[in-house]
Amino acid sequence: MLTMIDRILDRNAGILVLIGRIALSIIFLFDLYGKLTNFSGFAAVRSLSVLPVPILWAIAAVVLLIVGLIGVLLGFKARLGALALSLFCLSTAIIGHPFWIDPAQQGQFLKDLALSGGFLILAVHGPGSYSMDARSL
Repeated sequence: MLTMIDRILDRNAGILVLIGRIALSIIFLFDLYGKLTNFSGFAAVRSLSVLPVPILWAIAAVVLLIVGLIGVLLGFKARLGALALSLFCLSTAIIGHPFWIDPAQQGQFLKDLALSGGFLILAVHGPGSYSMDARSL
């Protein structure tokens, strides 16, 4: 037997998934804006890491963000977008917040890891009924 909470969630699943997609993505809108308006600064920070060819990593990060945001926010190829943002978050956690070297990075590492998990859940379950993907079915 479904509880009252289950019925409310089931009845409003489409709008709740849309709100969830927006909530998961909004931080990346600001992040992408910052990277695009100061790409040289972003690329310069990448050159401080141990990664080879830092400009390519910077470009890859921007591409993942663009693909991910289009997919997740619009619900267009949302599963691909969710995978792109999951990969972005996971790589940011590992490369950008190595708490095993700097314990002060643990909170940022865990935040990015949690976001990556949220995007994986979205990739598995899809974008819901309020999405471009749902309209093309």
